[in-house]
Amino acid sequence: MIGLLADLLGLGPVGIQALLLLVVQAAALRGRRTLTRTGFTGVWFAFSALAGGAAALRWLLTALLSWEVLPVWPAITTALLAIGLYPALALGLGRLHRLLGEPVRNA
Repeated sequence: MIGLLADLLGLGPVGIQALLLLVVQAAALRGRRTLTRTGFTGVWFAFSALAGGAAALRWLLTALLSWEVLPVWPAITTALLAIGLYPALALGLGRLHRLLGEPVRNA
């Protein structure tokens, strides 16, 4: 549902974002055991490859469905922005997860 909503709000071809989310989820589930044993740099590298691949696949599918060659720069910008923001978001959300995940202790 999130993918379809993103497509409708973004005025893109309907179904591409939903398909990309399913592909990314399948890739993440497939590599989950390997990624849990790697450090932050390894996870960031895997995320970078996945973000770049997802941006390229979105560009390709959108170009094929619209029957025209689209500019590549927006896809590159999207991937680089996601890759660049990942460390800050991972740090902040990791801290929030640890904070909310701690059990309540009786005083």
